[in-house]
Amino acid sequence: MCLGFAALFAVGSVANAGRIWFIQSASQRVVKDLRLDVYESLLRNDMNFFDHNTSGELINRLSADCQLVGDVLTQNVSDILRSIGQSAVSIGLMIYVAPDLALRVAAIVPSIMIVAFCAGKFVRSFPKTSKTT
Repeated sequence: MCLGFAALFAVGSVANAGRIWFIQSASQRVVKDLRLDVYESLLRNDMNFFDHNTSGELINRLSADCQLVGDVLTQNVSDILRSIGQSAVSIGLMIYVAPDLALRVAAIVPSIMIVAFCAGKFVRSFPKTSKTT
């Protein structure tokens, strides 16, 4: 039993490392293509554009913004994929272990989500009304 859990954790860690590697490589390729496209777009501008904007400022923005896009892609896409996988496995295990309980949870969770969404909208309206008075 202990060896089974150790093997499961080993497979999980290898899968996690693979996920991170694939997401980072895809993100780096997207950032490279984005930088090339933006740089080519900058080169197609007329000289009047460069009279109003310094080339150092444009290159700095190009580099910083592309890096920000890469960071967002790496972190958020990875988190979304991990969450989807965990949710699918969790729901599958719930259905396998206790189908009647899973059905009850499936009936209750959407109503809780709707109440939380409405409460969040209500609470967000407070600062707007207090600033206007």
